[in-house]
Amino acid sequence: MHGHVRQPDEGRLMHGRAPAWGAGGRVPVLAGAAEVHLRIASPPVRFPCYYGIDMPTREELMASRFSVEEIQTELGVDSLGYLSLEGMEEAVADAGPFCNACFSGDYSAPLVDIERGLLKPGDARCC
Repeated sequence: MHGHVRQPDEGRLMHGRAPAWGAGGRVPVLAGAAEVHLRIASPPVRFPCYYGIDMPTREELMASRFSVEEIQTELGVDSLGYLSLEGMEEAVADAGPFCNACFSGDYSAPLVDIERGLLKPGDARCC
């Protein structure tokens, strides 16, 4: 890896864990990589899904707690970039529309548990 630029796998970022190169974040640099640049092929996932996708609570989602700059620092990468919401919507425009609530927090269908008083905004399992 000496002198190479490494672009690691994004798979483990959503849950706030270090990418596949291991804990500590700077392993590719220690192995001789000149720089580490991370590009995520979606907007940051900041909100949980209430429409049937099993995913972490908002408190467990890294992008809901930290700015892009803070995530970059936490992961120890030289740069971090996400696809914009607009870019994602444009890329799938011919096949959509699609729900983007986990990226935008805009839940287009009613959240019945909140309306019925079973959950309140701010609860651990809520928005």
